[in-house]
Amino acid sequence: NLTYLKNLSLSNNGSNLSGTILDKILNFSKLDFAHLDNNNFSGTVPTQINQLNSLSELKLDYNSFSGILPVQFSQLLSLHYLDISSNKFEGRIPNFTTSVLGSLRIGNNKFRFNDFANEFPYYVQNYTYAGFEYSYYPQAKTDQVESKSVVIGGCITLKMSDDAIGSYIRYSPQDTFQWYKNGVLLVGKTQRELLINSAVTSDVGIYTCKSNHPIMPSLTLERNPITLTITQGAPLCIVAGTLIATSATGLCAGSVVNFSHTLNNSTSCGISSTWTFLGANGSVLSTQTTTGAANALSYTYALPGTYTVNIVSTQPGCPNVNMSKTIVITATVVPTFTQVAPICSGATLAALPTSSTNTPAITGTWSPALNNLATTTYTFTPTAGLCASTKTMTITVNPRTVPTFTQVAPICSSATLAALPTSSTNIPAITGTWSPALNNLATTTYTFTPTAGLCASTKTMIITVNPRTVPTFTQVAPICSGATLAALPTSSTNIPAITGTWSPALNNLATTTYTFTPTAGLCASTKTMIITVNPRTVPAFTQVASICSGATLSALPTSSTNRPAITGTWSPALNNTATTTYTFTPTAGQCASIATMQIVVNPIVTATFNQIAGICAGGVLNPLPTTSTN
Repeated sequence: NLTYLKNLSLSNNGSNLSGTILDKILNFSKLDFAHLDNNNFSGTVPTQINQLNSLSELKLDYNSFSGILPVQFSQLLSLHYLDISSNKFEGRIPNFTTSVLGSLRIGNNKFRFNDFANEFPYYVQNYTYAGFEYSYYPQAKTDQVESKSVVIGGCITLKMSDDAIGSYIRYSPQDTFQWYKNGVLLVGKTQRELLINSAVTSDVGIYTCKSNHPIMPSLTLERNPITLTITQGAPLCIVAGTLIATSATGLCAGSVVNFSHTLNNSTSCGISSTWTFLGANGSVLSTQTTTGAANALSYTYALPGTYTVNIVSTQPGCPNVNMSKTIVITATVVPTFTQVAPICSGATLAALPTSSTNTPAITGTWSPALNNLATTTYTFTPTAGLCASTKTMTITVNPRTVPTFTQVAPICSSATLAALPTSSTNIPAITGTWSPALNNLATTTYTFTPTAGLCASTKTMIITVNPRTVPTFTQVAPICSGATLAALPTSSTNIPAITGTWSPALNNLATTTYTFTPTAGLCASTKTMIITVNPRTVPAFTQVASICSGATLSALPTSSTNRPAITGTWSPALNNTATTTYTFTPTAGQCASIATMQIVVNPIVTATFNQIAGICAGGVLNPLPTTSTN
């Protein structure tokens, strides 16, 4: 298990160590030093190289590694020393300017100026580590070793740095070039491409080219040699190929027409073509010149009509080739549509027609997507190839008017609630209906729905229904019939107090229910109070029997025989000489009536008898009568 391997040294084994290895060391996540130099390893650098977060020193020099360095190389967080010299690497070098790298060696590979020119000043100024300086030269020769031939009198183009990697061009405008023939500098031949026109036998030779860059004076790139031979025979002459006219918007007035012109049988150079654009009346509109066997031009035809393009192509030692093209430019039609009527915000907006009302109809598409919330300008783009212009249509989206109403004031529960108005206070008024039905018992939100067809939004109104306050009063204690009954209070004990009136009139003779009616305008309910009027109890006493005048008369009892007894006092004072009516007055606080008692006092009567006549002594005397003659 080498997971924790920190130092790996396989240097200086020559051809004894070969094959791929870089994909294997990815498993050594703790790797710090990796010295793989001076062997015969090959393969490319894997994109997962950035997994080696602990790697600080990597030596790959003097091997056969190849390919493009992945950008992940620059993401090695601990890498201080990197030597990839003497391999076959090529292409853009990752940008190490933001890494901790201190030393970089890239010489003897297949790099070009363009691969590291942007970072070069930084590397030169900053990269020194453990005594090593930044090294970037020499580099391998460019392109391939080639053999080419050209017929005598023909032409050929030799090129340097023509080996692009995909779409990546391997030279830059700053590169300079110098061509050599058989090792001798060719004066004035300082372009990347060397044109040999009207070849002669003296042009035979071995051609090379050297390239430099202004900021890298120590590096000179040299092209692999091209061996050029001259063959006898006539040059291969051009013949007519194709002439095509196309337009992204059709051959329409105002459109840009693109011409593609090709010539066949040409392996030579020095070809020149003169383009003459003729108007509908034969007048010359424009003349232009192109070179090469395949080229293109564009021309804008502002007006409809029939036009001609004539092309005369020349090649040294060959007859001219004439080609012609007739172009019919059609007038551009403006699409017409029925204007969409304004809508209200949020209303349904039907899809716009994809065919115009023209005859024949013009098809196309509208943009942007329909928007039923805001006024929008839509653009109709005709189907490609139709001679029609774009067309705009503005669809007005009117904002919905918000109906306004006078807010209904809060009411008391069960109070009369007038019907809500069916016309708003806006000018002009908005008509509609309210829902739900009015409710004078609870706070309710009512929604006004405008009459169909009106551009107005719904509107809500909350009508507050306040619960009625129940007046509170101190209960009046029961009273005795006939007792004084104080006026009932006209203000309740609530805070704030509720004012009002009581009915019916006070009655101190019978238990009565009184109703309090709050003052008009107060949100309060009626309130009742029952005042109990207790009937007075009649005190009961044992009747005192009649007495004779002057007889003893016992004090009258101060407690009645009722249960419970009623206490009180009698008046007037007892009189045993005359019949008298006495009044019993109950002790205060007792619900009892007065009572009276008459005590009869009989006068003393003198009995009268008939006088008995005298008798003689010893005469018979009848018994005396036991009943007087009274």
